[in-house]
Amino acid sequence: KILEVWKKAKCRIHFCHISSSKALGALAREKKRTKLISVEVTPHHLFLNANDVKRLGNLAKVNPSIKSEKDRKALWNGIFNGAIDVIATDHAPHTLAEKKKNYQQAPSGIPGVETMLLLLLDAMSHGKISINEIQALCSKNPARILGLGSKGAIRKGLDADLTVIDVLGETRVENRKLLTKCKWSPWNGQRLKGVVEKTILGGEVVYDGGKAMAKPRGKLVA
Repeated sequence: KILEVWKKAKCRIHFCHISSSKALGALAREKKRTKLISVEVTPHHLFLNANDVKRLGNLAKVNPSIKSEKDRKALWNGIFNGAIDVIATDHAPHTLAEKKKNYQQAPSGIPGVETMLLLLLDAMSHGKISINEIQALCSKNPARILGLGSKGAIRKGLDADLTVIDVLGETRVENRKLLTKCKWSPWNGQRLKGVVEKTILGGEVVYDGGKAMAKPRGKLVA
């Protein structure tokens, strides 16, 4: 429906949270004809399927819903063939108390900021994605699509927004160690290949060795 409206408007359009092979197929066909379309997928749609929803219950309740293993594999194929431009967290830190409500009342969403890069580094260790692809999908492409000219690359004159990683190390996801106030993750207990050592924002170290080193300093982007 959105594509039909877009064909009349012919404007730049960005599709968030694509979750199914059907939707991705429709977008991939249109992307062959135009550069006006960009597509994003989330970690939970890349790394979870319907069987995980049965296991996790409301913790895996998201919009759009997590779908079949076939759909999940189609999203990975979309990364390989260029149909997907961006991986973004869709971070939604609802509390466990909220998630424990009945299905209709429980909010949708998964906390993803602290685990997205770890999941991708783990996938990289298994040969599923390259470090260059991770950088493009999580940094370079979002900066280009959103017109953030000072971000998206390591180059003189750009913002010093950097992440220092250890690709040989290992991280065990533990709810109690998460910095997010909701203190839970659907990947709790899993060991993932890779460690985020430091995060540098605007040249300042804001995260180091598991600890936040500075007060929040985000700003609105015009």
